[in-house]
Amino acid sequence: TELSAKNIIIAAGSVPIDIPPTPIDQDVIVDSTGALEFSEVPKKLGVIGAGVIGLELGSVWARLGAEVTVLEAMDDFLPAADRQIAKEALKLFTKQGLDIK
Repeated sequence: TELSAKNIIIAAGSVPIDIPPTPIDQDVIVDSTGALEFSEVPKKLGVIGAGVIGLELGSVWARLGAEVTVLEAMDDFLPAADRQIAKEALKLFTKQGLDIK
């Protein structure tokens, strides 16, 4: 699957990591701090990592009008959470407009 976006958030945990060959440049590819410094709402936004920080930032930008796609490598959504809570959270984030893949 190929996706494109003007801005991409790397939300791989509390300490940002570079994912080769796409290092964080704080211009096109930003970490969670950079995602809070956008001067305007992006039209499209990709979030890599469906953890707490990625979902929080994605939901904020979606509610402000961005088209947000969240990419998660794990098979289960919020794998550390109770399954019923994760199921309900997935419904809520989807209702808020996040496209979670």
